[in-house]
Amino acid sequence: MKPNSSFSWKAAIPQTWGTRVLLGVAILGLVPLLGDLSMRLWANEPYRFFPLAWVCGLVVWMARYGAEEPVVKYPKSVVWVLLGTAAIFGLFAALRWSPWAGGVGLLAFMGAVSVIRGGVRALRTLWPPLLLIAISLPLPLGVDTVFMLELKKVAVTVSSSLLDLMGIVHVRSGTVLELPATQLLVEDACSGIQSFMAVAAFAALIFVLEKRPWWHWLLLSVFASMVVIAANVLRITLGTYCLVHFGWDLLSGTPHLLFGAVIFVVELLLVLSFDRFLAFFEIGVQHSASGAVIGFKRRG
Repeated sequence: MKPNSSFSWKAAIPQTWGTRVLLGVAILGLVPLLGDLSMRLWANEPYRFFPLAWVCGLVVWMARYGAEEPVVKYPKSVVWVLLGTAAIFGLFAALRWSPWAGGVGLLAFMGAVSVIRGGVRALRTLWPPLLLIAISLPLPLGVDTVFMLELKKVAVTVSSSLLDLMGIVHVRSGTVLELPATQLLVEDACSGIQSFMAVAAFAALIFVLEKRPWWHWLLLSVFASMVVIAANVLRITLGTYCLVHFGWDLLSGTPHLLFGAVIFVVELLLVLSFDRFLAFFEIGVQHSASGAVIGFKRRG
């Protein structure tokens, strides 16, 4: 049987009347939750990239789902675990009105549908777009906020050391830089550190669209974290230097927005460049390994 070239709604929708009703109720119940989640994400600056992540993730998932060759048998235990997870999070989302739980339940349901379609092997090709959607959901218990705050502390600590080398008199207190003439609240002025989630999503998008191996995405994510920290060190250091020596305030108002936009574009270009470097390195290793095997066979 040849794989379908496009997504098939007929294959995706259950054929029995009862399951269709349950599916319809679940979808109708998730719509207001996902709408509420959308508004909350848009109000949270680090997650305003979510429309792109949702659209790209869903389109890629549907395309790969349709391209999967349907299987006759699939591991029912895996399906039941995923459906059970979806039901638990969905019920919790409905009872406690938790948009985040509704999003997790939807991802678990999509995972179950993926396994029904192509078995466990389908998860190898279908989990990356689900990851792209998942990365747009805030981490529970404010873990993401704590993480980004720690990144800010690292950035201001490194920037303070650089300012010492440049001979700029200042005192660092947490995320505050005390200058002779003014006080710089880095936690607010350096809000560009919040671009970390968008840059991480961009790395995941490359991973999904280019079908990179998992280690490629892991290295790209680590590099993206380093790029964001370095970019914000540059923002703080250069902004403070210009403020002290030239009186240019690049850390507030319109100049801050423009300065941040330029740095953000540079961050994306650096991540894209590193992705191409990893791809080039991977191809070189494969060719070297292939040549070594051929040469070994010839000598034997």
